[in-house]
Amino acid sequence: MVTLTASHIAYLIMILIILILLTFAPIIVVSAFFLLGETSMAKEVISPHAKGYLVDLGMYLSQHIPLNKYTVSLLEFSLGILTGLSGSGFSGLPLIGAIAKTFSSTLNLNPAILASIGQIAAIWTGGGTIIPWSTVAVSTVIDVEAEKIAKKNMVPAIAGLMAAYLVTIFLL
Repeated sequence: MVTLTASHIAYLIMILIILILLTFAPIIVVSAFFLLGETSMAKEVISPHAKGYLVDLGMYLSQHIPLNKYTVSLLEFSLGILTGLSGSGFSGLPLIGAIAKTFSSTLNLNPAILASIGQIAAIWTGGGTIIPWSTVAVSTVIDVEAEKIAKKNMVPAIAGLMAAYLVTIFLL
């Protein structure tokens, strides 16, 4: 019979903590990279005088691309689709929100409306509507191929994305 002593329990807890850190370490690093791009978070973490790198990105884009509600909405929309390609649809939401806040402060736009187009594009693209990676579980349950589900969803999803873009332009 094995007796668990306090040192055994401490050792098991230490192994569990190491496994958790190994599992979530990439997520923490990527989240920190995106969230430090936003000015208020960078000031809290780095120093009170820090600027987020998204401000630098916004300044660079404003000097090379005429920024208005159409181009900024298109950038948010494209970024949402790009981050949605991961298959989950939710992984890029912090980045989309931070960039929407940066662009909205530059152009005096409503950040919630601007972020919504990127969030809708990310979720509709990656949440199984266009990218079939996340429809695998559903297709297994209903016994239909994931590609067929994605093909049938393609036209309504693209039409919905275009309508969402137009509504965003109208609301901004």
